[in-house]
Amino acid sequence: MSDLVEEVLRSIGPCVSGQLVEALAKKHGLNPATARQRHARNRNIKRLAYLAFPRNARLVYLQEDYGSPMFWSAL
Repeated sequence: MSDLVEEVLRSIGPCVSGQLVEALAKKHGLNPATARQRHARNRNIKRLAYLAFPRNARLVYLQEDYGSPMFWSAL
């Protein structure tokens, strides 16, 4: 389960949580509600705290991407 989330996040890079859910649903044919649950339950991805985007979305990233040019571009 967590491998799918991490795989998609590796391919698209740091992004807003809504984009991750959309990519999960599209790439793996998941129902959007299922994709949201997989994202919410995954403990290997990081969420940027204290900075909320519209619709309570968060910036999600892998630990290895923190501080990279892709991270700052997504932010």
